[in-house]
Amino acid sequence: MQDEEELELFLQRKKIEHDALTHIRKQSLDTFSRLHSIAEDIKFVRSVRDEYASYPMLANKRCGAWYCDPQFVSKLPLANGNFAHFKSTDGHYNGWSFNLRRPNLHILPLVQDAGGLSLVDSTRSGKRIPDSLSKTVPIWCTVINRALKTRNIAPLDNWDVNLYTPPQSVSKQEHSQIEHKLGGWAASLASSSYDLPTLGKPLRPIWITPASSVLPAFGENTPFLPIICVSASKLVDEGSQRRREGYSYVQGAGDDHENWSMGLTPDLFWKHKEKILSTLEPDFMNVLRDIVNSSKATETTLLTEWTKLSTPIMRVGGLVSISALAQIPEWVFNQQTEHGELASSFPCIIVRVNQKASMIPPSSDKDPITTSTILELVLPSDKKGGERSFKTFLPKCLEYFKRHLQEGQSVCVACNTGKDLSVGIALVVLQVFFNDNGVLALDRHGRKDFQVNKESLRTRLHWIIASRPEANPSRATLKRVNEFFMSPSHGHTP
Repeated sequence: MQDEEELELFLQRKKIEHDALTHIRKQSLDTFSRLHSIAEDIKFVRSVRDEYASYPMLANKRCGAWYCDPQFVSKLPLANGNFAHFKSTDGHYNGWSFNLRRPNLHILPLVQDAGGLSLVDSTRSGKRIPDSLSKTVPIWCTVINRALKTRNIAPLDNWDVNLYTPPQSVSKQEHSQIEHKLGGWAASLASSSYDLPTLGKPLRPIWITPASSVLPAFGENTPFLPIICVSASKLVDEGSQRRREGYSYVQGAGDDHENWSMGLTPDLFWKHKEKILSTLEPDFMNVLRDIVNSSKATETTLLTEWTKLSTPIMRVGGLVSISALAQIPEWVFNQQTEHGELASSFPCIIVRVNQKASMIPPSSDKDPITTSTILELVLPSDKKGGERSFKTFLPKCLEYFKRHLQEGQSVCVACNTGKDLSVGIALVVLQVFFNDNGVLALDRHGRKDFQVNKESLRTRLHWIIASRPEANPSRATLKRVNEFFMSPSHGHTP
């Protein structure tokens, strides 16, 4: 009898624990708690920004954008994008990497001019500092320092090329394992086509969290350029939440926002921050839906001016540029408007995914390649259909580019994101029509000395990324580009 009572009590305790954990998991995905947790962490981030007011503050994609006030970021003099992209996966154990597809070189002039930089990110429960800040950024700092020394553009004899990692987050063993790989990464960067700016001092990461008791001071005599890694969220034990002021605190609440944000983006959050945070929980979801739906309605309105100019690839003199569809104004699409003359001087290739309607009707008697300012390509969203269509469209794109380049016109390539398919097409164009020095090499038949290999494609991708750091072609797109050049029927000048 006593054994049965003890078993019953044990099962009751287990049920209570299970219900509690279920409630915690539900709260961790609760949008109301998430946004109020972000607002709580913003106070800490703001205090760090105030302490280091002379240093610009950047959000690390993607999570960091929830904690970093865009009104300060938008004022920064970064022509190629006011963001940093240090992926946590490049710092994961045994997956350490310095990825030449996201070298973050565009922020180096900003660091040099200001004498330092604050970088904001966050992490979920179980860690005090995200891998992006504890390992990816230290790897970046050291590789940059070593590449500058390899290229003989480090101005100091005692140039620091040591690796610095936070000992509370990175063990001595892991630190040592990363050190062994740094030489290869630095050599790859030094031998790449990327331009490296001269820095007055070496880079060095410094870590600040809500648990930091003292904030270090920096000045003119500091022997390095500090990259202040700000981990925004308070450390919370795995499986626990802090209930306060009507919400449960979620560590790293900005992470994986697709799972909880209901369509809200960091930009929308900051734009409507006061309204969102002042709304009581019973009305919260309705207010959030209204904000998101209103934003979607605005996005479908055709623009009269560019929201952001297309990005010219500077290595080829801007003859090729890349844009996102949402940034292109109406007059580019509609040649019958009063801006017709402007439209006719702006050749553009439009790539859409899973769109039924085309700006160029299939029944048109005109050849879109030779008579239209816009060449529109519609790719199905399914994998096989997309692959077939991409290969079919590339010769048309090359013919279109060749005609306009021969006439001395630059051409813009635009896709949904401005990061993937447009980059793939631009990569093919740079390989076919420009030599290894970025000089247009055309006769009436096309490129003269047309040759392609992995290194030449990699170099041209670096040209694109150097001008447009947000360029991030998917593996599928790069595979399609490689297959296009591997094919005997396509691996030559069009």
